[in-house]
Amino acid sequence: MNNDDWDILAADWRDQPAAQVDIAALSRQSLRHGRRLRWALAVELLLSATAIAACAWAAALPGAVAFPPLAMAALALMVIGFQGWSLWIRRRQVRDSALDANAMLRLERDRLVTSRRYWRINTWGALLLWVGLWGLLMAGVSPAQSMASLLANAPVLLAFAVFSWWRCRLNQSRLAEVQALLASIRDPPL
Repeated sequence: MNNDDWDILAADWRDQPAAQVDIAALSRQSLRHGRRLRWALAVELLLSATAIAACAWAAALPGAVAFPPLAMAALALMVIGFQGWSLWIRRRQVRDSALDANAMLRLERDRLVTSRRYWRINTWGALLLWVGLWGLLMAGVSPAQSMASLLANAPVLLAFAVFSWWRCRLNQSRLAEVQALLASIRDPPL
């Protein structure tokens, strides 16, 4: 091959379309995820406040519920602790405006990793609460109510675990896409 052939080959190679990141679509998706995250946080905070208020009411009126006030106080503290942790891990994930492509992809990656952690901890926490109910039943505290709660919450816990598994699987495939996009931005094709 002579130099002209190499020049033509190089020009053809350079003229090939390179995979580009669709910044507008990425921005829309990031903003949509941010809106959903803000809504989820608002609903989560409302439900947590309701649960804490119900625990406080139950602890203040010992005869009103079957569980002892100490159990209600412990449950309220668990809700407060979990909600604090949930807010802490998501603290930087609601701001999603005026970001470049690299920052948006990193934000999406962080959201996906945090979401996976959130769902796994949620599932284990729900299981821990269910085991706590079992412990109350075994200790003889409100056996009828404990058994009713165990039986009613077993299918809910199972459905929650399946949903959590499904959600983490979705996040895993999306995380692979985001990682590939990040790699293509860092090391774009020549």
